[in-house]
Amino acid sequence: MQENVVELIRELMKTQQMSIRKISARIAKEHGGSALGYTQQINRILNDSDYDPNFSTVQKVLSALNCSFWQLTTSQTNFDFKAIEGRLDHLDTELADLKLTVDQLRGSVEGLVQELRLSQPEVKRPSASIHSSS
Repeated sequence: MQENVVELIRELMKTQQMSIRKISARIAKEHGGSALGYTQQINRILNDSDYDPNFSTVQKVLSALNCSFWQLTTSQTNFDFKAIEGRLDHLDTELADLKLTVDQLRGSVEGLVQELRLSQPEVKRPSASIHSSS
């Protein structure tokens, strides 16, 4: 799936305060079919980067969000692409910070595990061979 389409859908959902269920219900009402089925498809579109939905499905989702590939003009929309780009840059920075924090936590945990291993006395296990007493 094209990353920019996923980002567009997410941004439209956030801007319009539309949940996946609301979008699904709107699509089912307009085009028929199961709202649950549309919910599953939208979840896959948003969360599975390997999923490649057909154009019709993406068009229905965008239509439910009052957006169309064919009718997208500046007079019909109030998209502030610079603001969206800024938000994406901010999210990218936050994600990098999160990755750094996770790496630091992992290093700390590995250090603690190593300290625990060094501080525990080695337990001697009984020998597997049987000693005969004569």
